[in-house]
Amino acid sequence: MFNNSKALRSWSHSVALARFLAQSNLALAIAVVALAYSVLSKDETVVVLPPTFTEEITIVGNQASEAYKTGWGLFAANMAGNISERNSSFVVDTLRKMFRAKDADDYERQLLSQVEALKVRGVRENFTPLDLIYNSEVDTVWVYGDKKTVSTRSGASTTQKWTYEIRIIAVAGHPKITHFSQYAGAPNTRKRVVKMREQKAEEKAQEMKEAQAEGK
Repeated sequence: MFNNSKALRSWSHSVALARFLAQSNLALAIAVVALAYSVLSKDETVVVLPPTFTEEITIVGNQASEAYKTGWGLFAANMAGNISERNSSFVVDTLRKMFRAKDADDYERQLLSQVEALKVRGVRENFTPLDLIYNSEVDTVWVYGDKKTVSTRSGASTTQKWTYEIRIIAVAGHPKITHFSQYAGAPNTRKRVVKMREQKAEEKAQEMKEAQAEGK
């Protein structure tokens, strides 16, 4: 008779309910901890639209959007293409910050050599960008335009097609140039992409060879 009493059923129900609530609270606590870890460990996505860019740029960790790379590529090409004896210090100091520490000295020497060559030849150069190309496979920006060379003595001028080839990554949000070259003519992107694929394959093969050598 006692087993069927309402008091016993009520007590059993209370114990079961308390156990259920305890288990639920434990599961909830685990879920909160897991969610907090996920949020803290997940790369933050930053979306901004600087006044010099025509579309929003996105950075997730150190991965940047196409607009970020083309925007900074255009900036670097404009700076390098319009360097002169008068503004060389400003241009070199500005671009130096965009190169990785291990590359900064080499590129600074290249820029200063360019200025010295202009001085010796008695000319000044101006670069006018006409087009931007980005290839996601090789993560490279080509800035194509006209380079005008003017004699500081006679004023005579010549214009030729010119290309800047730039590869940029984001490091803590800051642009870092990992590849920078310039050459006369329009960019042969198809040929350059094939060449870059070959270089990438060679680098990967070399890395595998070195890894195998270390494993022996």
